[in-house]
Amino acid sequence: MHLARLRDHDFQISYGPSDDRLHDFYIPALACSLRYDRTAGFFSSSALAVAAAGVARLIANGGTMRLLVGADLSEADVQAIEQGRALDDVVAERLVAALSEPEEEVMHRRLEVLAWMVATGRLEIRVVLPKGPNGQPLPASQAQDYYHPKEGLFTDRYGDQVAFSGSVNESATGWQRNYEQFMVFRSWDTSRPWLAQVALRFERLWNDQEPDWIALDVPEAARQQLLKYRPAVAPTWDPLEREFEEEKAIAETEARLITEVESQRERVLFQFLRDAPYLLNARWLGATTSAMTPWPHQARTADEIVDRFPERFLLCDEVGLGKTIEAGLALRQLFVSGRIQRCLILAPRSICHQWQEELYEKFALNVPVFDGHAFYDAFGQERVPDIPNPWDAVNFFIASSQLAKRRERQSELLAARPWDLILVDEAHHARRKDFLADRYRPNRLLELLMGRDGQPGLKDRTQGMLLMTATPMQIHPVEVWDLLRVLGLGGRWGADSHNFLRFFQELRRPFDDADWDFVFEMVRDFLQTAGELDPVFARQAEARLGLVDWQQLLSALTTAVPDSSIYHPKPACSPWKWRVATHHCVDSSFAARGACSVTTLSEASSGRPCPAVIPDRSGFTCVPRSTIFTAGSKSISLSSTGSMRRSARGWDSS
Repeated sequence: MHLARLRDHDFQISYGPSDDRLHDFYIPALACSLRYDRTAGFFSSSALAVAAAGVARLIANGGTMRLLVGADLSEADVQAIEQGRALDDVVAERLVAALSEPEEEVMHRRLEVLAWMVATGRLEIRVVLPKGPNGQPLPASQAQDYYHPKEGLFTDRYGDQVAFSGSVNESATGWQRNYEQFMVFRSWDTSRPWLAQVALRFERLWNDQEPDWIALDVPEAARQQLLKYRPAVAPTWDPLEREFEEEKAIAETEARLITEVESQRERVLFQFLRDAPYLLNARWLGATTSAMTPWPHQARTADEIVDRFPERFLLCDEVGLGKTIEAGLALRQLFVSGRIQRCLILAPRSICHQWQEELYEKFALNVPVFDGHAFYDAFGQERVPDIPNPWDAVNFFIASSQLAKRRERQSELLAARPWDLILVDEAHHARRKDFLADRYRPNRLLELLMGRDGQPGLKDRTQGMLLMTATPMQIHPVEVWDLLRVLGLGGRWGADSHNFLRFFQELRRPFDDADWDFVFEMVRDFLQTAGELDPVFARQAEARLGLVDWQQLLSALTTAVPDSSIYHPKPACSPWKWRVATHHCVDSSFAARGACSVTTLSEASSGRPCPAVIPDRSGFTCVPRSTIFTAGSKSISLSSTGSMRRSARGWDSS
């Protein structure tokens, strides 16, 4: 930035009350300067406002300023100092009291200029006090004449200087319309000796070299008091500049016009945001406005959860495949569309904050964590419940499953208002104490979900439910059955765990040894209570078997006492008989989404690999496989990794 030189201005040799000192002297001089040394009177709002005249131009230049001020000490102040009170403490107290809140806008704006310079390290302030014969500071009543002359020194980038010396009225009533008269000296003409005296006096006072004066740094308390006026942006105009007022008026007009346009634009945008979740094709709004791009299998799973809400699901992706992503996508879509308002996420204590971070960073959901005492959002802001039941204080939050399952907390949680959705992470922690015993003895988490002593559990206090686990079955398949019952497994499947387990045990027997009567009874129960015949599967089967053989096989699914020949099928029908059963049971509701069907449970029972025919509904050559159980009117998804290969029959698991 090019700065004009001080010597380029034709400054008068003196200025008085009839002159426009701000526009004709202070602003032109400061607009050229890189340094400004100034002496003022007693430290006060009005004295600082006078000293700050035009200094905003110094900020624009990147210049610095040194300011000498006095302290308006009383007789009592001086007496306290003489009796041993610290001088710095007395001065700090007096300066803080003197910096009163300005009543005029112009004075306030001038203080903002100085506050900005102090905050940015461009302004240094020192306090100077005249000494009495005893070496102690003089009270204000005796020191007034010492501060009557006011002086200043401007220095530009070329080394040229301009000084002034005179008298200024800095009182609170006369600071803006003061009687100000001073002489001007230049470093490039014959007035240079007088300028040198101004510079010498300032340097000696500043460096505490005058024998009859005391110089000390401005106390920190006074500095902090001044910093309260610091503005948000650097001031670049003096509030009394004519050009400033003109540009301000223009800027205000332009700002008003822009505000009107922006206001209308914002109204349209906010109205669109309000209506967006209910517009056509808004089903992907949650994913589109998230901060991440999901993998195909994650997007499909989330879409299915949302489309079928409030059906219930068990998500069992293997570690690393993104169960949290699937759940987060579903949560965001359900929340922004208004389909859920009350939602509880239960997770192990060690990962509650991980859940909070994931939901905030990836899905822009600031979900607080409840620690039993207070709720803490993603920024650490605390909210202490102010109602008797803390589980009703917030509608959407995370809590640890360890907290929720405590005896004293269970009653609170079950007495809270019903939920739209409950999500339980690491759901395999809800299990029996002894799965081998005939007696059903649930642990506290399973008890909380299922209820005890005939009382309802969390499963009865919510519309939708998501259970998440990478290991739904840790030791015994009955643990899966327990989780499915939480989700509402009904019919013969949910009535007795023996039916559930026997179904998969029969499927692992040699074909001729299996009890197909029982197997198809369970398939019929599934079709009557929870599912329907997969039309894609039916078309594939009919194409491979022919109409007659397919109709014969189909009768086993719809007739209580089918033709006995179905139990002795043609060789070509045998594999399809097994596929009918594996494709239409509690774990095949989402088989069309790339599922491994009943392989998980049948292999868990026998270790026998079971080929699964997957209907051709995917355009991916390698996708995660998901097993999604349907329980009554509820749906439960188990996912695992694996690849799919294209064959003449459709998609086969490999």
